[in-house]
Amino acid sequence: MENDEIIKRFVNFLREKYYQNLLEAVRDGLPSLEIDFKVLDEFDTPLSEKLLYQPEDTLKIFGQAVKEIDLPDSVEMKFRFCNLPESACVPIRHLRSHHIGQFVSVEGTVRRSSEILPEISETIWTCPQCGSRIVLEQNERTMKKPIGCDCGYKGRFELFSKKLVDTRWIQIEEPFESTEGEKPSQLNIYLRDDLTSQKMRTKTDAGNRLRITGIMKEVPKATQKGKRSVQLDILLAANHIETTEIEASELKITPEDEQRIIEFSK
Repeated sequence: MENDEIIKRFVNFLREKYYQNLLEAVRDGLPSLEIDFKVLDEFDTPLSEKLLYQPEDTLKIFGQAVKEIDLPDSVEMKFRFCNLPESACVPIRHLRSHHIGQFVSVEGTVRRSSEILPEISETIWTCPQCGSRIVLEQNERTMKKPIGCDCGYKGRFELFSKKLVDTRWIQIEEPFESTEGEKPSQLNIYLRDDLTSQKMRTKTDAGNRLRITGIMKEVPKATQKGKRSVQLDILLAANHIETTEIEASELKITPEDEQRIIEFSK
């Protein structure tokens, strides 16, 4: 599918299934909207399959689709998908090279978590020869710089500005009941944007059991001399996080529930 077709089909999906939710998210100033993957799959199976197997590009295109919807304000909205199909729910120890680049869901208990730190997500450079501005997305460990300008200049460029996002790393360990007496497997998870909010920080602190949807990515290993190894590490760039255990602060007790509890206590 071409990008324009993907945008059109996703816009149709949002208008029919999530328009009211989208309006409420914009009204409340939310940076993201949670979407049930099964609802998308029932509405447009080819589109949901593209999300599963080409998630990085597809999510970027989905973000562009918001501009095609008649909303009160011009907004940027991220879409966070939950409830992936069973085929995409993979135990940590079963993750393999063919999962890299795919949308998967894993479950585990947080063992380690970093502080929330800023990270450069985008830089704008100025060409000293013609004054043009060059925008570069920063998605690697080292900062990318312009190779050249359209005017033909290939020298040193000046950094004009940079865009920062909040990030956090956590490490999860597979549930003890799935280890069968073996050493639990672990997986590093990368969080950014609203997944590092105060509410999400509490959810992603050590000890919490989570179900995480995200994109599997490879990370080059560094040797002792600082050179890249032919072996790769893997990580999960999180798109959606949910706790698998209800927290006391999230437990809602209705008056009817309270009355039943009182009667049961007697």
